[in-house]
Amino acid sequence: MSPVAPIEELTTEEKLKKFEDFGKVSKEDDGKIIKDENEEVIQVKYSTYQKLIEYAGGNKFLVFLNIALLITKVGETYLTWFIG
Repeated sequence: MSPVAPIEELTTEEKLKKFEDFGKVSKEDDGKIIKDENEEVIQVKYSTYQKLIEYAGGNKFLVFLNIALLITKVGETYLTWFIG
């Protein structure tokens, strides 16, 4: 039997044994990726933000979106003052 055997080649007992042993290192660490998930430190680099802005359409689109939002808010404020 090859290590990457199709499911059809395994017997029911072999399937159950593989399912029981899959991914388990010990009972206390079962289901955890690292020992203490609360101590994980995540740092996002500036280049990641640059890539996200590039994927969203670049700096021109971001500036256009901010100007459009500013115009909308000024218009809403003016209408509220004018009506109110």
